[in-house]
Amino acid sequence: MITPRPLRIFVASASEHLNDSGRYGEGLIAWNLLTELARRGHELVVCARRAELSQDPPFELIVTGPASRFESVEPLAYMRQARRIFARLDRERPFDLAHWIFPSSAELLLFSPPRALPFVVGPQGAPWPPGVWSRPRRAGDVVRGALRPLFARAHARTLAAGSLFLGGTPEAAESFPAERFRVVPFGVDVVRFPPQPLPASRRILFVGRVEPNKGVRELVEAFPRVRERVPDAALTVAGAGPLVDWARRRAVELDVADAVSVLGHVEQAQLPDLLRDCALLCLPSYADAYGMVLLEAMATQRAVVASDVIGPRFLLDGGRFGRLVPPGDAAALAAALADLLAQPSELERLGLDGRRRVEERFTVARSADGVEQAYADVLEAA
Repeated sequence: MITPRPLRIFVASASEHLNDSGRYGEGLIAWNLLTELARRGHELVVCARRAELSQDPPFELIVTGPASRFESVEPLAYMRQARRIFARLDRERPFDLAHWIFPSSAELLLFSPPRALPFVVGPQGAPWPPGVWSRPRRAGDVVRGALRPLFARAHARTLAAGSLFLGGTPEAAESFPAERFRVVPFGVDVVRFPPQPLPASRRILFVGRVEPNKGVRELVEAFPRVRERVPDAALTVAGAGPLVDWARRRAVELDVADAVSVLGHVEQAQLPDLLRDCALLCLPSYADAYGMVLLEAMATQRAVVASDVIGPRFLLDGGRFGRLVPPGDAAALAAALADLLAQPSELERLGLDGRRRVEERFTVARSADGVEQAYADVLEAA
């Protein structure tokens, strides 16, 4: 690997909501990556619409706030605001390159530097399948539709200006020019999530939004079948969402309430303890572009069961490092969970293999290595 000299880098957007607590997943990934790059000596000027931090950042942070009071034009307004900030600071002392981390979506990547210089985009997650996440129509959608040509032109300029586009998984390539695309996976903090010995309990842990698309219904419905084969099995559901009350009621109706804990919202700081006390983690999402909680569990040396969708399939290498089941299939989910809980030696093996896989490819340091290599390559080509 070529390590670039310390660089002055303009980060046009770190994420929608930069944070160090895990409350907003992409914001925490960006925080960890930027902190590691700053630790390596790079001088970063980082823009973010919002920031929620418990510590002083090791880089210059510019919290821009919303660029417009109209949501429909916010992406274009933010692009212009970021370009103005770049131009002002670049005149004072020129930047070596520009970087945009986590566009809100690939289609809303609208920033390009006001002058020609190396420009890196990403890592960006894979696009979500159509219809997975939906929201009601809003009045601003009409305005957004009318402005579509402006958005398209700005997006085309960005694709032309980008020196290299980084994706968290290979599937992210479909959003960017293939000849300028590279996979740089997101990394997990292996110090915060150290390996832990397998507990005596046979507890399944779910962490995430407690909503239909996360497969919570299937998990709760599958659990009685797990208990038929593993009588001391238990289930913890951690997270906020519209199905919290349903999960509690359904556990009573299924006569498993004594073994099911529905915690509601939990802070990121609680996650290492929850992982320490579980036998395995389950992520039965209908779709998942990545799945950081899988890496956090694997770092903790826990086996994982997940849906066979884009993110988990990549992280688990097609099932070599965990069990993959068809999304929405409660029977297959129950079988996979029961099989693992009944085999402590297999839980141990998958936990050890998962930790090794994380250390080899999915740490924050490995992610920063990939970004630094991208910097070196685009600077050499400039």
